Amino acid sequence: MKHISLFFAFIVCSFVVAKPLSLQHFAKFPAYNQIKLSPDGKHIAATAPYQDQTILVILDAEKLKVKHAFGLKSNEHIKRFYWVSNKRVIFTHNYKEGYLDIPVTDGQIFAGDIEGTNQRIIFSHESSNATGRLNSKDREPSMLMVRSIKLSNSHFGTG
Repeated sequence: MKHISLFFAFIVCSFVVAKPLSLQHFAKFPAYNQIKLSPDGKHIAATAPYQDQTILVILDAEKLKVKHAFGLKSNEHIKRFYWVSNKRVIFTHNYKEGYLDIPVTDGQIFAGDIEGTNQRIIFSHESSNATGRLNSKDREPSMLMVRSIKLSNSHFGTG
């Protein structure tokens, strides 16, 4: 009797067919790309495509609601980002003109608090100061040391 019950259960289960997924399911772009959790686990930072840019979105980890979105100019894409405290992120960007163009960077590093306040460029190739202070409003001590190397023509075999 036990074997007959198992046989009928197998027959019934074999007729259950999952709904096939459409091609659009596999072809659509992801809503988010890079995703990182804040050090305290209360926020999520993620890059996301938006029109002709890639923005950095800060989400409340519990409610999954957008707290702030960092965006740049047209055709600029946030490339890398890092949490420097529970309330502050730094990020770099690339510039890309066309869909197949190779992204390039100008070496700038940006910083901002997760509410969108205290935003600034903390390092630029135009500045001679290679350190940037990252303190946010809650006075969490944090420093970022950036080393800048000026290349001469001899680095490229032309000098």
